[in-house]
Amino acid sequence: MVSYWLDSCNITTINIGNNVQVIPDYAFSRCTGLTSITIPNSVTSIGGGAFSWCTGLTSVTIPESVDTIFGEAFKDCSNLSTLNYNAVNCVIVLSGYHWLYGCNITTLNIGNNVLVIPDYAFGYLTGLTSIAIPNSVTSIGDWAFGGCTGLTSITIPNSVTSIGDGAFDGCIGLTSATIGNAVTSIGEGAFEGCSRLSSVVIGNAVASIGENCFAECTGLRTITFQPTTPPSIESNSFDRVLRDVTVNVPCASLSAYQNAPYYDYFTNFNCSGNGGGSGTGGGNGGNTGADTTSVTHGDTVYVYVTIHDTVNTIIHDTAYITIHDTVCPEVNSISPTVISDINIYTVERQIVVEGAASLPVTFYDMQGRTLETKQSRNDQPVRFDAPATGVYMIRVANLPAQRVAILR
Repeated sequence: MVSYWLDSCNITTINIGNNVQVIPDYAFSRCTGLTSITIPNSVTSIGGGAFSWCTGLTSVTIPESVDTIFGEAFKDCSNLSTLNYNAVNCVIVLSGYHWLYGCNITTLNIGNNVLVIPDYAFGYLTGLTSIAIPNSVTSIGDWAFGGCTGLTSITIPNSVTSIGDGAFDGCIGLTSATIGNAVTSIGEGAFEGCSRLSSVVIGNAVASIGENCFAECTGLRTITFQPTTPPSIESNSFDRVLRDVTVNVPCASLSAYQNAPYYDYFTNFNCSGNGGGSGTGGGNGGNTGADTTSVTHGDTVYVYVTIHDTVNTIIHDTAYITIHDTVCPEVNSISPTVISDINIYTVERQIVVEGAASLPVTFYDMQGRTLETKQSRNDQPVRFDAPATGVYMIRVANLPAQRVAILR
């Protein structure tokens, strides 16, 4: 067995000077009595195996000054459970084993000045169940969290512009992911093999989704695309995802998505006014859906609703009606009406209206009878309980009314 300069010493305390810039390879390896260590903000490099086999360590803080960490730096620190990571822009050098190999990290605190989460930074930390990525972070590197099987959800903040290849590959515990609105690219295999991932929200700036990005995400049930221009995808970006997964897109971009390359893989598109929710222009993710066309005539909105199954077999269709009980005159061509910046969707038997901006919201049945009126306040969602399955109308102030189908 290789011997190190402090082997057989009973070191319990180490004081590292404030002018030290480099902690050499294996500098404090096998100091098993060491229970804590303070790395000063002067240190820029932590060498390979520098604190390996320091089994007494339970927490460690990486200061902002560190720009390079070499392989095996904390290898087999088996009691190391808390990592405070503050390095602003660091590179993890792959040499030998991963720098945290054999550690049992359960708590990861990423500092508020961190700009980059490096390639391979926290891969295979299987004890992690949650992470908070601060708004300072601008990029998430390749395989940064790959194999973190304990993670259950992830939210990418709006500061992040890119997600690297395999960033969350194999995170099999992940059930939901929200991609922030500054991300422009999601790398190859970024979420590949996240088999329990059931919902994902693609932020409105995403322009490209790499090969195999969501491949083998066999549990996906809802994909919400917020960009008005369909992001470019590859033929295998969603390989082995169910074809009838609910795909929510902005209503104004529905045709663009349906006709974009490789989007014909999906069979269950749904649209909404601002790209979120599920209930303002298509199915609700089940086996049935509802389409609506409407026209405004004076203060009256006339609506035509067709409820259909996924192969467009008409189950029931209404006549032209108005929320004021007046029969609509014959109309040869009617374009769908969409309320911009207002999101209407359903949760079980509840209808939720977001973005009403302190305006009154009225809930009608399809015979035009007022069921309830509520005043939205402080931009909080307005909620109505539907009395039964069926098609209802929601009207915000004097804006065009929108239908909502409660189908189960």
